[in-house]
Amino acid sequence: MNAGRCNAMEGNVYDAIVVGAGPSGSTCAALLAKEGVRVLLADREGFPRDKPCGDAVGGKALNVLSSLGLLHSLAQKGFLRSSGIVFSSPNGTEVEIPLLEGGGEMSGGFVCRRKDFDAILFQHAKKACKTLERSEVFDLIFDGTRVIGIKARGVDGKEEAYYAKVVVGADGVNSVVARKTLCLAADPKHYASAVRAYYSGIDSLRGNIEVHFLRESMPGYFWIFPLSSHEANVGVGMLLSEVSKKRANLHRILERCLKSG
Repeated sequence: MNAGRCNAMEGNVYDAIVVGAGPSGSTCAALLAKEGVRVLLADREGFPRDKPCGDAVGGKALNVLSSLGLLHSLAQKGFLRSSGIVFSSPNGTEVEIPLLEGGGEMSGGFVCRRKDFDAILFQHAKKACKTLERSEVFDLIFDGTRVIGIKARGVDGKEEAYYAKVVVGADGVNSVVARKTLCLAADPKHYASAVRAYYSGIDSLRGNIEVHFLRESMPGYFWIFPLSSHEANVGVGMLLSEVSKKRANLHRILERCLKSG
C-alpha cells in the first residue's frame, strides 16, 4: 500500500475490512477484534433488519457462539431450544433424532428469527469494531492485482474510501467483493431458492425442527421450525437448477405442502 496514501487517509486505515454484517461477517469481525485486529465492519442495511431464512442455529455454530460468549445469552433471551430433528419421506415414514440428550449448553440448537439473531451478533461486534451501517460498498480499491480497500456510499450519497491489508467478502449471494475479484460463480447446481413465512396460532407443534420430503415439494423439501409453542417458521426450498428445469413456483408449492399436512 502506498505510504503517502495511508498517511493522507490515516483515519480510514484498518488492519482488516469485513464487507457484510450478517452472521458470517459479524462473527468474523468479532473474532478478529478479539485477537487485537483493528477492524472495519460495513453493511448497506441498518440493524435490526430481517433476512429470509429458516432461522435454525445449531451444529458447529454453537461452538462459535460459545467462543464469542453469546451462547448463554441466547438461552437467557428465551429463544426456543430445539429438542431434535424430525425427517419424513414422501410415503410418510418419519425418523426422529434427539438433540438434547446429555444436556449442557452445547447440546441441541436454537430457532431464532434472523432479525433478532443478526442484531445480537452485530451489536456484539460493534463493541470491538468500527462499524458502518446503511453504507453500501460499491467498489474495491486495487494496487495492481491486490485489493487494498473499499469504496462505500452512505445514505447521504457521500462516497468514502477505506483501506486495509485484508478485505473479507461476507456480503452474500451477490457479493460485490466476489464480483469485483471475478470470484462470483453462481452455479445453479450449488445454489438453492426458497420461500418462507411465519405462522402463529399453531396448536400441534413439537419441540423438534421438522424437515419433510413431501411429494408436493420434491426434489426440494418442506420445513417447519418452531419459534415457540404456537409459532413457526415454515418454508420450502429447492436447488435453482431444479426450479429452472421444472419451472417451479415455490409459493404455490408451499401452499400445496400446507394443504397436504
